[in-house]
Amino acid sequence: MEMAELVEMIQERQGKTSTESYANLIGIRGATLYRYYNKQRDMSIEVIRKLIQFYKEQGDTTMVDALKEFAIGDGDSSPPQ
Repeated sequence: MEMAELVEMIQERQGKTSTESYANLIGIRGATLYRYYNKQRDMSIEVIRKLIQFYKEQGDTTMVDALKEFAIGDGDSSPPQ
């Protein structure tokens, strides 16, 4: 799973909610989410854990699986540091 794919999945789930509001729901700063969307920052394992927890609470197993795949790395991309 590449970061670009993961970010696209997050954006799809965000829908029309503002980036700041969606980030607050997840438990991260809006500026952080904005930087992910604009490829200005890589995701830390701490943020991936927050995202997994958020999407678990939403019952979104597809997103949880994608985040786990991204965190582990699938051979095509480097896992986060």
